[in-house]
Amino acid sequence: MGKAEFRAFNTAYMFEHQKFEIEIVRQVDPRKLRWPAKDETGPDSGLGCNREYEDFTGRSWSDAQTVLDTERGLISKIEAIYWDLDEEAREAELLEAEMYLDALDLGVAATVNALSAAKCIPFSSCNAGAFGGMHHERYPLVAFHAVRSTVKLIMSAAEQADVGIYGGEFLVVYTDEIRKLSLFAQSLIDRAPQFDALRTTPEKKRPALRRRRNDGQQVLPFE
Repeated sequence: MGKAEFRAFNTAYMFEHQKFEIEIVRQVDPRKLRWPAKDETGPDSGLGCNREYEDFTGRSWSDAQTVLDTERGLISKIEAIYWDLDEEAREAELLEAEMYLDALDLGVAATVNALSAAKCIPFSSCNAGAFGGMHHERYPLVAFHAVRSTVKLIMSAAEQADVGIYGGEFLVVYTDEIRKLSLFAQSLIDRAPQFDALRTTPEKKRPALRRRRNDGQQVLPFE
C-alpha cells in the first residue's frame, strides 16, 4: 500500500465529529437575567426544572483546567478507538469517561466547571449524543444562571470559541460541534483574572424565578 492509499484508508476510518444543524447566534439581554434564591439551588431543588440537577457551584479555575485537560484526553481516546468498538463497547467507554467527569456528558463537563469558576450556576447540560447514545437535546448545550456583570466576558469567550449563546432569565451556551465547547471553556479560563476582578454578587430585590413544569425535554427550545 503506497502513501496515498494509506492516507486515504486512514482518513476513511478517522472519527468525524457530528455537525449539528443549528444556527450559531449570540444574542443576550442582560436586563432579563434573574438570579435564583437560595432555596432554589439546594440539593433536590430541581433548579431550572431539571429533576437531575446537581450543585456544581464553587469550582475553582484550577478545577476547571483539570477537568478540561481530562476531557480533552478522553475525547482523543474516543476518537482513536471509536471504529474499533461495537455499539455496546462504545457505550461502555462513554460511561467510563463520565466517571472521570462527575457523571457529566463527555464534551460539556469542562464548560460546566469553567462557568462555575466564573461564579455562574450551571444547572443543565447535554452533549446531544455527540459520541452516540440517546439524549434529550438536539444540540450540545449548557444552561446556567449568571449575574449581569459577567455577561460581557462570557459573550467575548463565546465569540472567540464560535459558540452560540441565548437566553432570558438564564443563559444557554450551545454549539454545532462538540469540540467548540472545549474552546469556550478554555476561553473562560483564560479570562480568569478578569472574572475575578468583577463584582459578581447578584443585585438585590430581583424577582424570584417563575416555577415551570418539567416536561423532560429541552431546557429552552431555540429554532
